[in-house]
Amino acid sequence: MSSFTFNKLGFVHTQDLEGIVLKRKDSRYEVGKRSHSWLKVINYQYADIIVVGYRKQPKDFGWQLADTD
Repeated sequence: MSSFTFNKLGFVHTQDLEGIVLKRKDSRYEVGKRSHSWLKVINYQYADIIVVGYRKQPKDFGWQLADTD
């Protein structure tokens, strides 16, 4: 990766964005196809949580979570 790429990834992190899509400068858009010329970089964000409860009904399953902060 070039320094340009690292600068953009830093921007994604500081702006709290979900991610960024990078592409090769000489690549073409291909309709309906995935290409290795395009790269999706995800800004993973983690949180420490505690599971304090859950619902177990078949159509209404869910978690009750608490933040540790």
